[in-house]
This record gives sequence, structure tokens and C-alpha cells, in this order.
Amino acid sequence: MTDTHLPTVTPAEAKTFTGEDLVVVADIYVEPGHGAAALHEDQAGPSIELDILHPELRDNAVWPEDIGHESGQRLRCQVCGQHLLYASEAVHKPSNRGLFIGRECAHHIHGLRGLTTLDMKRLKQRLHTRQRFHKLAKDRPRLAPVIEWARGSESHYIARDIVSRFGEGRKLSFKQWRLLAKLHRGSLERAKREAQWAEEKAGAPALVEGRQEIEGVILKIDERETDWGWVHKITLKMDNANVVWGSLPSALSNCDKGDRVAFTATVQLSDKDEHFGFFKRPSKARVA
Repeated sequence: MTDTHLPTVTPAEAKTFTGEDLVVVADIYVEPGHGAAALHEDQAGPSIELDILHPELRDNAVWPEDIGHESGQRLRCQVCGQHLLYASEAVHKPSNRGLFIGRECAHHIHGLRGLTTLDMKRLKQRLHTRQRFHKLAKDRPRLAPVIEWARGSESHYIARDIVSRFGEGRKLSFKQWRLLAKLHRGSLERAKREAQWAEEKAGAPALVEGRQEIEGVILKIDERETDWGWVHKITLKMDNANVVWGSLPSALSNCDKGDRVAFTATVQLSDKDEHFGFFKRPSKARVA
């Protein structure tokens, strides 16, 4: 928030404002027993939850100097003076001053959006969820990076489900935490492999089309259903870092991921990646 100093909005002024003068820039829930200092960084742990609706307007507004500097000071509505647990942060557009308005007072200002019961419930639940994760990370710091990963959008869906249940207040078993750690390790290893492959591909020559000898390592074996029944498909990384995909030759039916194989096949280049292609009619297959 800006450091420019302007007079704080007085209750008399606030009562004259309308919905045309004010914009709600954030919704707030402050946990009982915590002061207005929770609006700033709280080293003891999370004690406030916000829904920031207009971040730029909020950051550039001028806010009361006496809000949030004394840990014992409770947040007050600047319209009626009552202590607040739930509040709306609003900016008075003509003067660019910010003020805190309680739920009831907000509903009495014509044209101003106030907190709904659903908003209040959501803010409170989100804070309690953050507190559970904060306590877990404090009590078991080795799990902190695992939890951070599991809560992210790039994590495995099973991991997100596990931490979501924990955040809702459920107790999780030792097996579930072990599974989380395993999924996290797998994610790190996969990211490392992908980075390595990307680096190798960057220096690889473009894949050549046509009938040719192919040799490399099997990255993956999949089973697919076709009009002619179930077939096995392999993804194979060639020695020049290019990758091809096609049917597993019958002569290599006992092979597995990581095996080195060779065969002759016709390669067709992908129209999306010059380092990826499809092979067909493999012959002379052997373990290399």
C-alpha cells in the first residue's frame, strides 16, 4: 500500500459515502484474538484470510496509519466503530483513501457489494485450512516441500486429493503420507528426466523419414485396443535423442522398459515436432 499520508476517513465522512463513491477491493476474515497487525506479516502463523478483488487499486490506495501497527489493536469498522472479524476493504474513489467496513454497514450503503454468508464461510474455512498446513510444516519440516508440491496445480491428482482431505480436517494415515512422498519423488525424477531430454533434443538432428535402421532404448510400453485386438506400442528413444512410437515387434515381446533394441522400420515425421515420429512395418528386430 502507498506511503502517501492523507487524513483518515472519519465515521462522519464514511456515513455520507455511497456505492458510487466506493469500490470493494478485498474481503477479510481476522481470526478472533488477533489484532489488526494480522493485516501485515504475522510471524506466529496465519491469522487472516483475504479475497483480493482489485489488487492494483488496493495497493495504490492510502490506508489508515494506525491500522496494523499495534499487535493488540483490533480491526474496527470506520463507519460504526465496532470491532470486526469480517470486513470489506473499500477504496473511496474521489480521494483514493482506503477504509474498513463491517458487513452490516456495507449492506446499508446503497449500491455497495457486501460480504455474503457464503463469502464469510469460505474465508473462515480457507484460513483454517492454511493453519493446518502451517502447523504441519512447522511440526514436520521435512514434509513441507511435499505438501507445497501436492497443493500445486501441477501435482498428481491423487496427491491433491490427499492434501485436500487433510485441509478439510480429516486425519490421514501413515500410508497416505508415504504415498505422498513417493509421488513427490516420482515428480522430481520425471522433471529431471524431461529437462535432460529437452536439452538432448535441442542438440539433436531433425528426425529423418523413410525406411531405416532404428536403434535405441525403450522408454515406455503401452497396451492399446484396435480393430484387430489388443496390441503393444512402444516409445523408443534413439541414440541421436529423437523419439519414435509404434507397434512392438513380435520378436521383442519379452522386452521391457529400459531394454536396448534395434529393428528396421519406415519412419513418418510428426507434424508437430521435428524430433518425434511414428514407425511402421518393423522387421529384423533384435535385442541390441
